[in-house]
Amino acid sequence: MEMRIEKNGSQRGARIDIYTSTGSQGEIIELKRASHPLIAYKNKNSARPSKLLIRGVKQTERYGTLILALKNQEKLIKKQIPIPNNIRLRLIAGRRLKSHNSYTLINALRSESPNITIQSWDAFLAECVRIFS
Repeated sequence: MEMRIEKNGSQRGARIDIYTSTGSQGEIIELKRASHPLIAYKNKNSARPSKLLIRGVKQTERYGTLILALKNQEKLIKKQIPIPNNIRLRLIAGRRLKSHNSYTLINALRSESPNITIQSWDAFLAECVRIFS
């Protein structure tokens, strides 16, 4: 389900694309367009994670921090939205990467943000086919 978190004092509001919970495990999924570039290329020999990807990772991490901070908020309790202590974060963006070096760059970004899973739309859809087949 989509979850909206209202602005609270100096803290800005948020709209989490997908939030799921089984009671003991929660997951926040942030969706970006398939056209969202994962890797930015300056030239053939120079590549880095794109600014849009880095921004998406930071946004997803902020949602995780925000929802845990608001865990005991009265509005969430009234709506009976369970917020477990363990929340996984997932960012789905872009398409299949072109080279092995691109995967190395994404893995380096993952090591900086170990609580988040970064998937391309291709990988996510392949996972869905595997689970539902």
